[in-house]
Amino acid sequence: MIWSVLLREERLPLPVDVLSPILQESLGGVALDYVHTIRTQYGWLARGLEQHAAEALLGSLEQHGFPALLKQDGDLINLEQRFVVTNGAMKEDALYFQETLAGTHRGLPWDHLKIVALGSVPVTKEKAVRARVKTKKVNKAILMTTGIPIRKTKQEMQTRFETVREEGILLHLVFLIDPPLVLEIRPARFDYSYLGDQVTGDPAKDLRLLLTDLARWGRAAHWTDMSRRYAKEGVLEPDFVDVKDFLRYTRWITEKTVA
Repeated sequence: MIWSVLLREERLPLPVDVLSPILQESLGGVALDYVHTIRTQYGWLARGLEQHAAEALLGSLEQHGFPALLKQDGDLINLEQRFVVTNGAMKEDALYFQETLAGTHRGLPWDHLKIVALGSVPVTKEKAVRARVKTKKVNKAILMTTGIPIRKTKQEMQTRFETVREEGILLHLVFLIDPPLVLEIRPARFDYSYLGDQVTGDPAKDLRLLLTDLARWGRAAHWTDMSRRYAKEGVLEPDFVDVKDFLRYTRWITEKTVA
């Protein structure tokens, strides 16, 4: 049988300088390879190991104060299916979201919701910038009468588009259906109209309202430590590199939570 080794605790950032030597000692190889693995796979420290190697790594991790678990690779969860939700509604029986451009809605019962993960991810977008610029043009009147190309300086407003990076929040909801599905909500682009008169127009405040509903209907799900802290204090850290990076984190949380 082939096994994976996953950390149980959700502490971030992971102490790479401590974990890398443990992996090198237990599995051999180059330490730099393990640094890359830890930074890109988070607490999913190893996979594809024979049982004896997996058990040796597990014992070494726990001796150094890192609770871990073993999981057969045949029991791993396939989280390849991800859907970005822009329009949805939370009701007592299920989370409903618009699945197609034609407006077809789909409902996912709350008892299938297993993971609630929030993360801060940089996002890029085009931003229109208005600026006053100086331009030089030939004075046509003088040119026509004298033949001399006299240039005149003129100031005018121009619009240009710049690519800017901003901090954005992502919400991953993992539903264990067949096949498993990750619903990704981007609060800044989400339609909160389902909240009715409660909508504030402020994405941060409306997200807190959404999380309140989520805690009410999906209370049996596992909330990551970061998600609980944000719901309670409005604080979210650390940052993830991009969406794919955050998805790798979500996969680790799912695998170690759903044994």
